[in-house]
Amino acid sequence: MRWNALSTAAPTGDKNTDRQDNVDLGDLTYPPKDDKKMKSMVQYILKYKKLPAVPEHLRVQSVDKEYPRHLVPEIMCQHCPGNLLRSDPVLITHKAKILTQSRMFEDVSTYCKSCHQCGIYYRYQQWKDGLHNFNDCLLIDLQLCLTTRNMLQLAEWWSI
Repeated sequence: MRWNALSTAAPTGDKNTDRQDNVDLGDLTYPPKDDKKMKSMVQYILKYKKLPAVPEHLRVQSVDKEYPRHLVPEIMCQHCPGNLLRSDPVLITHKAKILTQSRMFEDVSTYCKSCHQCGIYYRYQQWKDGLHNFNDCLLIDLQLCLTTRNMLQLAEWWSI
C-alpha cells in the first residue's frame, strides 16, 4: 500500500460495525466502565507492554510476512500473587485489520481476557508478533509505527 492510499482508503477503526462494544465476561464487561479497572488496565499496558527497543528482525520489513489471524492475550495475570489463570478468551471482533506498509490483512479476530480474582482486563498486545494493538479493531505493523514516528520527528525538525 502506498502512503497516499491511507488518505483515499475507507476509514478503519472505531466505526467497525462488527465490533462488539460490550463483550460479555459473565458479570464483567469489556471495555471496563469502572474507572479503577480502566486505570489498572492502562497501568498494566504502560508497565509491561511498552514498545521495547525493537529487535532487528522486527525492524526489517518482509513483504512475505504473515500474521496470526486470532490474536489472544497472554494466559497469566500479572497483578495477582501466583499469576492466576485468566478467563477464557472472549471475542471482541472478527473484523479487525492489520495495517502494514505494503498491504492490509482483514478479517482478523481479537480477543480479551479478564482475571477472575482482581477483574483486570487484558487485551492482545504482544510485540513478538511485530504488532501494535491500536484499538482492538486496527493493529499496526511495528515497521509502520517506526516509519510514522520517524516521519513525525522529521516534520517536527523541518518546522523549527
